[in-house]
Amino acid sequence: MFDFKKEVKLPEIRLSNLGEFVKRHLPFLGESNKHMSLWNATEEKLFLTDTWEKLPEKYKDILLLNDEYSGLCLTASQFYEKIIHFAAGLQALGVKKGTKVAQFAESSAKWVVVDQAIIACGALNAVRGSQGPGEELNYIYKHSDSVALVTDNIKLIDTLSKHLSKEDTLFILYIGEEDISGHKKLMGIPVYTFEDFDKFSEDKKYKKPEIYKDDPLTIVYSSGTTGRPKGVVLSHGNIVSQLHVLHLAINFESGKRALSILPVWHMYERTCAYYLLSEGCLLNYTNLRNFKKDLQKYKPNYMITVPRLWILVHDSIMAEIKTKPLITQAVFNTLLAVSKICKKARRKIKNQCIYSQDSHMVTKVFPFVTAYVLKPIDAFSQAFVYKKAKDAMGGQFIKGISGGGALPHYIEDFFEALGIKILVGYGLTETAPVLSVRRDDANRIYSVGPALAETEFKIVDPETFVEVPQGEKGLVLTRGPQVMLGYYKNEEATREVIRGDWFITGDLGWLTKDSDLVLTGRQKEIIVLQNGENIEAVALEDVCQQNPFVEQIVITGQDMISLTAIIVPNMDEVLRVLPNKANANLNDSSDFKAMLMNELNQAIKARKSFRVYEILTNIYFTQEAFAVDNGLLTQSMKIRKNNVIEKYKNEISSMYKR
Repeated sequence: MFDFKKEVKLPEIRLSNLGEFVKRHLPFLGESNKHMSLWNATEEKLFLTDTWEKLPEKYKDILLLNDEYSGLCLTASQFYEKIIHFAAGLQALGVKKGTKVAQFAESSAKWVVVDQAIIACGALNAVRGSQGPGEELNYIYKHSDSVALVTDNIKLIDTLSKHLSKEDTLFILYIGEEDISGHKKLMGIPVYTFEDFDKFSEDKKYKKPEIYKDDPLTIVYSSGTTGRPKGVVLSHGNIVSQLHVLHLAINFESGKRALSILPVWHMYERTCAYYLLSEGCLLNYTNLRNFKKDLQKYKPNYMITVPRLWILVHDSIMAEIKTKPLITQAVFNTLLAVSKICKKARRKIKNQCIYSQDSHMVTKVFPFVTAYVLKPIDAFSQAFVYKKAKDAMGGQFIKGISGGGALPHYIEDFFEALGIKILVGYGLTETAPVLSVRRDDANRIYSVGPALAETEFKIVDPETFVEVPQGEKGLVLTRGPQVMLGYYKNEEATREVIRGDWFITGDLGWLTKDSDLVLTGRQKEIIVLQNGENIEAVALEDVCQQNPFVEQIVITGQDMISLTAIIVPNMDEVLRVLPNKANANLNDSSDFKAMLMNELNQAIKARKSFRVYEILTNIYFTQEAFAVDNGLLTQSMKIRKNNVIEKYKNEISSMYKR
């Protein structure tokens, strides 16, 4: 039987680290204690549902969920009542503590209600989007030992029903908006709509289960671009600890408005949605199609999203500027440049530049003079010039959180210049997910902030695992109450990422003297795009390697909008079809480049698990082979991808120029 147990450890207090412990944790002791009852590291009984039970007395009839696309809007009281109401219906159908329910659906308020109803039963939901490959979703259903299905996709019901039977499936709950009258009885399995289930639950009684901190709450499956996806098991303690420490770190205010656009089955969006709801914030739902319109409609105070969305906002603002007369464009760009210089000078004065932290007063004279001289111009720009740019965010924006990938420096500079606050954070699905986030009073751009309370980072040598000195780059390890219980039915994979009580993130980075984490890359073979999607590059490289023109290949795209590749061509094959290219630069041959890129993308598209964002958008040829002698190959003939990316960083950058 599945049973992961581990001790949750607080930071070790020694005389040598007492100052850091006090600096990081004691400032929080004077804060509001409204969340203290939700999390206690020594408390064994801990139930996420208790969070929602406390909402009505805290926030009374404040509106919490507003989803006009699914037609569900709920106040704090209605939210908790609906959760318990649905939980009673689930219990009547046989859902109890430890039961697994597959929840394959996209974002909506209905998703959150059903999610919490499952959890209120002490059950676990195995989550994934409903647009994934049917074969993959069927695997997840079976692997997770699920006995019921929640989805918003009729086609998925048809696909999975071929593999389900009334003996292994209690029910199917459809939470979409289409007519499913023809699916009400499928292979003997009862099928309910959201409204049907609401009525079914009317006369049912809810029995609260006894839940402990280390009881599993959910299984979150990875994309699984190669092999089988892994299921990350997170506990009630993992999630409740996040609500507590996020309050201490970013402290959103009740009654404020937020806009939800990310897939809710991603732990980043899911945990942040829980946090917003626990703070009494109104969560308005939108989608990519209506994002710009809904920014104006809902005028959010907060937004939690991935770099790609911040880039879209930036591009939208700059596109609007380009429609203006040339003189207006010139004035805006000049004032923007002045604001960037002014803001950078202010950071230097406050000693908040991560790449040049110097506390000597002499070094701050020039930044002080710069900030003093430029302050009136920046103030004028903030008051009169940037207003329309800020209106693009709805006009009432307070601050945003960015995660799921690195925010490009030019985007950080842009929003800082406009006076739009973005706090960048960092985490993984395996850590529920947040590990760190920048603070309001120490928003050191280009970093991902300090570790959350009760969380620690350690930077080690990737090969020896010996801790490196502060400021040196290495492999990032972490520990804290948010670290997963393990991978479901995969003890080997769990052992690979847990070393003692430290979790191996697979990311590379370094710590500043203020304990801010700066990420520099990834050790593991996964690329995270700006939209937060994970790409396992090895699978795509293996496909591309089969092309006769490709000798060696490294696919790149970490924190970028799309994938590109560095290719060492097989010149024997190239010269066979292009005999006049012996000494030519293949990058100048647009026809050959276009032909090869088309062939590679056709091969990628032919993969069963193909996803649209796996397409290569550009390639660069180098005739210097990856070899041991030039440091691009290990002794065991494995490509040193970090070295390749570092060597060709300028060429990679040029492939993304617009």
